[in-house]
Amino acid sequence: MKSPVVKRSIVIAGHKTSVSLEDAFWQCLKEIAGSRELTLSDLVADLRAPTPSAAAELLAPDISALRRDIASAQHRARQALQQQFAQRRRAVSDLGRRLQALGPQATLSRGYAIVEAHGHVLRDAREVSSGDALRVRLQRGQLTSTVDSVEPDA
Repeated sequence: MKSPVVKRSIVIAGHKTSVSLEDAFWQCLKEIAGSRELTLSDLVADLRAPTPSAAAELLAPDISALRRDIASAQHRARQALQQQFAQRRRAVSDLGRRLQALGPQATLSRGYAIVEAHGHVLRDAREVSSGDALRVRLQRGQLTSTVDSVEPDA
């Protein structure tokens, strides 16, 4: 939506002239002049444009170029986010595979068994005695057995 056209008087090289611009462009000119600590007249005169209107055109932002720049920045930001999401998705997937490889089911599928006695997983032969009941979990199914003898490592 265009802002209304505003006609303003400025002085260039001692000559008063008028320039008509949209209000948004006047605001931009004021900001540019303020940032350079200049008056509007000094800013326009400093450009050494052939006419005041040409000076105003040089200072006024090219809206279509600004829109292209914004669209380009949005596109780059969107691509960067998509790349980050893809990278993070791959990292999460890799972590999931690693966790599966370390999980008990993966251990069982490699031919190992999980042995329980007294309601907890056995890690040491000294945790049981002859005659204790054992529950042996395999990749497929489980077994119940009894300890005949215990031979702890020295």
